[in-house]
Amino acid sequence: MAYLRTPDVGGIGETYLDIIVQDLQYNPSLYYQIDVICIETGQRFDVRNNSGSGGSIGAFRTGQQRFSGLTPGSAYNFYAEARYNSFGTIVRIPSTGYYRQTTHSLPAVDPPSSVMLSQYALTGKDITIEAEWLNQATSIEYDVSWITGYPDYTYSVSPYTDFHRMTFTVPNYDTSYWIEVRLRGNGGDSSWVRLYFTSGSAPIIVGTPSVTLSDFKNNAITANWTYASNAWYYEVQYKKTTSSIWLYSAYSQNDNSHEVTGLEPVTDYHFRVRGYQGSTFGPWSSVVTGRTLSNAPSKFEWNTLKTSVDFKTTAYEWNALMAKINQVRVYKGWSSYGFDIVVGDGIAYAYQFNDARSKIADMSPPVTLPIAVSKGTLITPGQLNGLRDSLNSLI
Repeated sequence: MAYLRTPDVGGIGETYLDIIVQDLQYNPSLYYQIDVICIETGQRFDVRNNSGSGGSIGAFRTGQQRFSGLTPGSAYNFYAEARYNSFGTIVRIPSTGYYRQTTHSLPAVDPPSSVMLSQYALTGKDITIEAEWLNQATSIEYDVSWITGYPDYTYSVSPYTDFHRMTFTVPNYDTSYWIEVRLRGNGGDSSWVRLYFTSGSAPIIVGTPSVTLSDFKNNAITANWTYASNAWYYEVQYKKTTSSIWLYSAYSQNDNSHEVTGLEPVTDYHFRVRGYQGSTFGPWSSVVTGRTLSNAPSKFEWNTLKTSVDFKTTAYEWNALMAKINQVRVYKGWSSYGFDIVVGDGIAYAYQFNDARSKIADMSPPVTLPIAVSKGTLITPGQLNGLRDSLNSLI
């Protein structure tokens, strides 16, 4: 005779039942298949190789199987199907009806109590709250003022936890709202607890400046930028064009320009600027590129002083003047000019004088240049020295 039972000791819990198939009539070697089935859950297990309490593999056969994930305090119905060979008839155990067993109920518990609701974090329209409570709970319900009806949100919680954290996004900035919470458990429900709060201010949106460069030196370049909306401060960064690392230079509060110093001569640099207010930064400006000047050339001087007594110029002096003009141009960050080489000594020709004068004038010297001369006009010492002084004022 075969039948179903639970172990003599244990085997019944709040969420599980141990079911044994025990056959006192047939030798276990004759079994081909023994399945135990739970009607309510649909679980099915082959137990022909399982041993169990109340007997051992041998003269009587026991096959024990644990059915887990059950509901406390609930009744479940079981039966088994046995087959003694591959072609034999399936024998139902019991032949009619079911073996019925009930899980233990959870012990009586108190309802959740001493519920506290607090603000954990608030940024703009996002608020994170934390609910804490005493006693076991199985679910938590939230009701919020900006959604009609209640509860608006329900979440399962472990009976072994005593807090729950939740983030909500409200519709508007700088607006008053409330959130209510209630805990539910096997012992009952808590009262609703309400938290009032005001959403944060709208985020600051800082505009983007545009940047230009000026005041090029051999070791410094000045960055200039337009004022950006909502910016109280500005950060300036720079780097060599060959580098991937941006360097911080400075920030400015009341100005819209900053001289970046400590640069290397004749080197290309990238510059960028961004505005910020508090901890809110705006986008970086477009990157602009500038090259530092070369080291300042020495002042120009005629090989012989030009006086009313002697104001002839040599080819060497005239070619040296042309070379110095190009040195100054490179120092200022401009390209060199092409000059005709002078080969004859004597009084300077008008076209040579006017050519040099024009190229110095292109650099906008602080010291005024002498006026251009006409062909055949005698060039005076004052005019020659005027070229020199105007060129040197650029250095």
